[in-house]
Amino acid sequence: MGVRLTGFTLTLSPERQSARMSKITNDGLNQVWHKMLYSCNQRMYLMKLLRDQGLPSKELHGILYALVVSKIRYAMPAWSGFLSAHLVGQINGLLKRAYRYGFTQDVISLEDMSRPIVNSSKV
Repeated sequence: MGVRLTGFTLTLSPERQSARMSKITNDGLNQVWHKMLYSCNQRMYLMKLLRDQGLPSKELHGILYALVVSKIRYAMPAWSGFLSAHLVGQINGLLKRAYRYGFTQDVISLEDMSRPIVNSSKV
């Protein structure tokens, strides 16, 4: 199997093709997660402004889950297995910052979010 590039033919072995596709896929996923983290950081800044305007912590907690945690949870089933340790650390850092800012009463981690949600009101 060859790829034609301006008069040249490049042939890659199946192993090299697989390695190249893996790198492309991982680079693409890292870009997606970086964009998501950027968006979550912007939302955290908005929440800081709301906190400074006097919004109670109970409402900030709801906003955190609606704007930040839900975005991370939505992406997790498809991409969490491909995350590098660096990105996991960045996501956990974002969630720890939410605790430090007073947006939640509990420290949330990426590992905690991968567990199924148990609705205590139905039990």
